[in-house]
Amino acid sequence: MAASLSQPALVSPSLGQALIEAAATPHFASVLLGAARQFDSIDEVFAYQVDIGKGGVRTLLATGERKGLAERTGEYARRFHAKDPLLAGASPDKAFGFSRRVRAADIPKGEYRELCFEQPGFLDKVSFGWQEPGKLMVLSFYRGLQARGESAAQLWSLGQLAMAALNLHAQSAQPSETPAPSLAQLDAQQV
Repeated sequence: MAASLSQPALVSPSLGQALIEAAATPHFASVLLGAARQFDSIDEVFAYQVDIGKGGVRTLLATGERKGLAERTGEYARRFHAKDPLLAGASPDKAFGFSRRVRAADIPKGEYRELCFEQPGFLDKVSFGWQEPGKLMVLSFYRGLQARGESAAQLWSLGQLAMAALNLHAQSAQPSETPAPSLAQLDAQQV
């Protein structure tokens, strides 16, 4: 039987296992970034969770090599997530998942585009999310300017798998037990 070209590219089971095993550890962000770099030109990974009722945004992970990671992720969590075209059309009372590519060029010129895309030199982000009543979780892979064309198909498969691991990661770092990292701590987490 011939394989269908419309099927998604698969991620190896051993890579999936490594992600799941790392999910409950402090090394999850670097393991995820390393996995993503096997498939595409990924410079940064950022994930957050929103308590829709309270409006609070909690950073779940942020890692990469670009300067200003802590400032970008902090400002995104405080101010910019509401302006992100990624979240356009979200229905707060319905459970659904999504994956989207947001190009820097498609974001209106302004402070969000400047700080989160132009200054660090990101071409786009490939994002995955899951929303259910009361909660939204988003994982984004940021591609640098040297990236060409569409993202690799395996990155889309990795993102779907990574969302399950991210959910485990979020549960293992309960906000009442683990205070939000300071800007200095986020900068120290850069790979």
